[in-house]
Amino acid sequence: MTENNDLESQLKSRMTGTPQTKPDERRRYLGSLRERVLLQIQVAQLTDQRTLPAFKSIAPKLAATKLLLNGRLNSAQLKPYLQYATQHDLAFTMVNDDTTSTAPEAIALLLVTTTAVNQAKVDISHFYQAEEKETPQHSFLDNLFHRDH
Repeated sequence: MTENNDLESQLKSRMTGTPQTKPDERRRYLGSLRERVLLQIQVAQLTDQRTLPAFKSIAPKLAATKLLLNGRLNSAQLKPYLQYATQHDLAFTMVNDDTTSTAPEAIALLLVTTTAVNQAKVDISHFYQAEEKETPQHSFLDNLFHRDH
């Protein structure tokens, strides 16, 4: 019985191709898996002036092996990220298939690794906040003694 089942599964596999794990997740993450994502930028975030500086600031700190780019987007939008990849010898792939979307919430680009890292915070907006927190905050006493009269 098991021989027959094995033969049947092999035949199905050869006819339909190797089954892919988590196909919905792979469609969302430009062919990768969420567990491999170090940084993500959504289409809507490309127009935010904080995005490119935050990307350039955080990307060198990440152990990314590849940059995945949404190939359906305007090349002018992706140009600074492609330049970064070439300047830093970072492999990149333009993903342009039937599942790639240009909707505002779709993924514009990802920094990924080849192994699972399961990083909790991957959205670029988390790095906006980190940069904003790094600006020195003055205490009440600092403001009281350093006021301009």
